[in-house]
Amino acid sequence: MVAEITECVQHFNPKFVFGIFDRGTDRMYSDWKAVMDNHLGIPSQGLLNQTIDRNPRGCIDNILFKVNIKCGGNNNTLTENGLDNLKMLHRYFMVIGISLSHGQTKDEDCKPSYAGFVGSTDDTFRSWVSEVMVTEANDAVLPQITEKIKNLLHAYRASCGRFPELLIVYRDGVTRTQEGELNRNDLRCIREAFRQLNAQIELVFVVVNKMHRTRFFQKPTKNAMGAPVYSRDNIPPGLIVDDQIVDPYGDDFYLASHRGLLGTSRPIRYNILVNEDSKQTDADDVQGLTMALCYIYQRCTLGVSIPAPLYYANLAAARCAVLADSVIRHTAASNPGRGQGGARGGRGGGRGRGAPAAPVMADPVMRQAITQGIVQHPFLKENQRLSFI
Repeated sequence: MVAEITECVQHFNPKFVFGIFDRGTDRMYSDWKAVMDNHLGIPSQGLLNQTIDRNPRGCIDNILFKVNIKCGGNNNTLTENGLDNLKMLHRYFMVIGISLSHGQTKDEDCKPSYAGFVGSTDDTFRSWVSEVMVTEANDAVLPQITEKIKNLLHAYRASCGRFPELLIVYRDGVTRTQEGELNRNDLRCIREAFRQLNAQIELVFVVVNKMHRTRFFQKPTKNAMGAPVYSRDNIPPGLIVDDQIVDPYGDDFYLASHRGLLGTSRPIRYNILVNEDSKQTDADDVQGLTMALCYIYQRCTLGVSIPAPLYYANLAAARCAVLADSVIRHTAASNPGRGQGGARGGRGGGRGRGAPAAPVMADPVMRQAITQGIVQHPFLKENQRLSFI
């Protein structure tokens, strides 16, 4: 399928490609995205045939948001007043989001997990660059990430002419009990990247936790009889809770940046694990920046629940799983006996029922193929196109 798609696209030599698919054609979609993102470097947008037929409210707007950003445009940005209120923006500083995608499979060892790294390259958050990597299945603690951080810092220097003075990293994909392990891994790798680049950069490292049971509700009022009246409305967007219920020995806070449109709003817990710039960047500055970053997400005009770079990193990691699905199937087809666990469990490349899952990461040929197959084409990377949006 990859060869047929490549031949067809190259024949017309387009600048942008739309693909229309039916439901249940995941393999065709992954092959198509592999050709567009990895082989040819052409911006593309996939559409579901059923979605086009129904044309739900907001569908066209959502598609155009994605197309615009993939073509190098910008859908929304912070106002000058919003930027001026963040005093850290008067310095050279960079924001990086790090997220993981474990995919869905019943065979825990049959496929790897993927990590996405997305960093800003200007002070207006209009330009972003991404890196991805493959790691062990369901492993929340990443291996060596020094090279990925160095690549993002190099991209920032190429855009701004120098390294940032301050680096703020948002990291999710870890549980509350795993936060201590980041000191021995992520933080060590980031500081090693600073050392290798001989760059004097101060670090602020924030762990983002979405998986918790904490909820907030409107304070009840009283009616004429003095009985409590509970509001059915969600908490307002922008609510920050940073005392009483937080860790008395830590530096964490809860932020509900988005408006709950359905169900009860779930605030996000942020833990400032490291702040090497505490004299100039306090907790209020981090909270203000976090809130601002939730309102520059390019796929919608509303605020989202987590900062935009973390959202982008999550999308980049999820796109890796799509690209790897094509890589694993085609590598297994050309090398019988390799990677028969597939990239999506039961829909993998021809593994019989009851057969044991083949650990993809244990096969050096398969691992190398995946590592190369999930990387953006140089054209998309150099032009800082967020093709995974």
